[in-house]
Amino acid sequence: NLDRDLRDIQRRADDAESKIEQSKSIFQKAEAELRSTITASEEELKKAQSAEANSRDKLGEIQKVRDTYLAQLEDRVCQHYARVSKITRSPNGPICRVLEGACGNCRISLAPQILSSIQRGKNIEFCPNCSHILLP
Repeated sequence: NLDRDLRDIQRRADDAESKIEQSKSIFQKAEAELRSTITASEEELKKAQSAEANSRDKLGEIQKVRDTYLAQLEDRVCQHYARVSKITRSPNGPICRVLEGACGNCRISLAPQILSSIQRGKNIEFCPNCSHILLP
């Protein structure tokens, strides 16, 4: 009986040892995958930071150009632009084109007086419905 118990204990020890080796192998593979994932994530982070810096620079340039144009406009138009830009859902902002005699944003037909004033280009006109600035 003692020999049989010793063999059983040895077999269990061998089984436990093989399971430990398998676990070590699995953990080493997982650790290698984790390292490669971390490396890839760090590279992606660097790319994202670089793209963010480029975007920030371009945005700064665009804001300078925008500010230059806004400085050339009269105060009434600048205030109207700022007010409508806060509430508009249009991806083009508070400015839209006249399309087939209607506002390009809300598609409401415009009065002939407004259309002729826009075509002459002497005054800046606003849509009476959505308040967007109208361009010919």
